[in-house]
Amino acid sequence: MTTVAIAVIAVFCGVLTIATLGLYRSLADVRLYLAGNRSEKGILLASGLELPVGANVLAIDDAHRGLLVFLRSSCSICKDLAAEISEQREPSLPITLAIDGPPSTMGLSAEVPVLDPDLANELYELLRITDTPLALLLENQVVQGSAMGEGAASIELLRHLWDSVVGETTTTA
Repeated sequence: MTTVAIAVIAVFCGVLTIATLGLYRSLADVRLYLAGNRSEKGILLASGLELPVGANVLAIDDAHRGLLVFLRSSCSICKDLAAEISEQREPSLPITLAIDGPPSTMGLSAEVPVLDPDLANELYELLRITDTPLALLLENQVVQGSAMGEGAASIELLRHLWDSVVGETTTTA
């Protein structure tokens, strides 16, 4: 009888632990959501995250503000976004791409700024980026806003991120 009671208590404690961890994760997500670190598609990197000193990631005319867009060569959404960016370059929407492989795999035009592959790979590891596309709006190397996945899958959505954080309306070319 006592071994049955011990087994029941052990199972109950295991279920309670799993439920508590799930609740904790949900509360953390709610806290981030209420703090404004969200997009229409999910919770993302916290605003205020500072990139490493010396990693000049905005390759556009020494820009202090711009979008850094992470793309994977194995991602079909990323390839579509790269083609759209290549076709519709907008000076009012400064975009630098961070690609996990050679830029030639994405079919980009020469005008699209691309990070050095070594720096891009370093940032992929440092920021633990697993899901792409991921867009970071940076100002002086500090994340001001972000969007990922379907929330960053087109120039229109990137423009929406820019406008929502910067407060300026960009024009379509």
